Parts: sequence; C-alpha cells; structure tokens
Amino acid sequence: MKIGLISDTHDNIPTCNKLVSYFLDKIEVLIHCGDIISPFMKRVFVPLYDKGVKMYGVLGNNDGEKSGLMEILGPIMELTPDFYELEFDTKHFLVVHHLPESLIQSIATSNKFDYIIKGHLHEKRNEKMGKTRIINPGEACGYLSGIASIAILDTELDSVTYFEIPVEM
Repeated sequence: MKIGLISDTHDNIPTCNKLVSYFLDKIEVLIHCGDIISPFMKRVFVPLYDKGVKMYGVLGNNDGEKSGLMEILGPIMELTPDFYELEFDTKHFLVVHHLPESLIQSIATSNKFDYIIKGHLHEKRNEKMGKTRIINPGEACGYLSGIASIAILDTELDSVTYFEIPVEM
C-alpha cells in the first residue's frame, strides 16, 4: 500500500496545492501529521477525497481553531486532537504531531508499532529503531527551510520516498 504523508501545512495553500497534486493517482491513504492551521485548508485536500483517498489527521500545537477544523474537514478527513493508532496491510501505525524525543524512542523500542509518523519539527526523518520506522515528511509549508516536502510510504517495500519543491518566499 502507498500512503501519502504530509505535515505542517501552515495555511500555505499555493504550495500545498502543488504537493497534494503530486499525490494524485499515487496513494490510497493520506496521513496529515498536524499543524493544518485553519479550516479553509479543506479545499487543498478535496481533490484527493474526490479520487477516493482515505484521509486521517492529528491536530498540532498551532491548530488554534480545533473545533472548526474538525467540523469543516471532518467530512473528508478523519481528525483527532491527540494521536491516531491505525492499521493498514497488517502494519501498526502511531500518528502524532509532537511528543518528546525520549517518549518517541521509548515507544519505538517497545516494538508495538511498525511505524511512528510525526510532524512538528519541520525536518525530514526516516529512521529505523528496532522494528519501528520513525518518519517525518518534513514541512509542507516550506516556511523554515524554503523547501516544501512530503513523503510516500510504501508498506510492501518498507520504503519512504520524499518529494520536494522550492518555495518562493
């Protein structure tokens, strides 16, 4: 299964439209790792919904309008305020926006999850700890680095492919 990973969109609609269009016809599931920011980001994800992509997301520390996000995006993306435990292709996922690194390491070394998908740091990460792969797709907004990134996880191959575009500041 191919799963699209996106995080830290921070209302950058033009850039996120380009990134999401890259996902079209490539993924079956999308996971958003938080910091969507405002409900009007819904229009960025509608093309994936229209293609039948199942979408899940966790809210982040900068998502101030949490109830509005859950109400507006709820019809197209399953959102939770804290974390998600998901299963695809018999693989167990933990999706979070931010946890302290010591807790991430403890969870990873417990070997309960095949994947921990996270956001918050605006930095790409693809690291194996025991049986658990920890993935951060980077920042979709591109505000900190000038590079917007997303990732596709292939669960059959246990591989992660990043897609990046420069952001005009």
